[in-house]
Amino acid sequence: MKTNLKPIEYLPKEVRILHSTFKVRTDNQEYLDGMERYGEMNHSKKQISIADQAASDVVDTFVHEVFHGISCLMDIFEDKSIEEHVVTTLATGLTTFMMDNPEVLPMLQEIINMSKKDVDKVN
Repeated sequence: MKTNLKPIEYLPKEVRILHSTFKVRTDNQEYLDGMERYGEMNHSKKQISIADQAASDVVDTFVHEVFHGISCLMDIFEDKSIEEHVVTTLATGLTTFMMDNPEVLPMLQEIINMSKKDVDKVN
């Protein structure tokens, strides 16, 4: 495990959302400050930007931007104000759930690993 890092330094350099690869940027604080944002999903550049902030806020913002990616790729919302409200609410809800139930993430990872082994057997 990494030590003595800022919360944003734990984020991966890229993530896959619905089989599309998005770069994760944590080095554009000035841009985000100028936009008065904690994060941004740029669909055309396939890039997520996250500002330096408290650990729980990094998680919430990262989940928020991933939800925007899912929303865009699945063409869920026509109304961007509704999208923002739903994404914000779900991201905060999921972040709170994960913080209140830390044992769930390792358990889910174990189940995912089992699923991958099942897929490997078929292939």
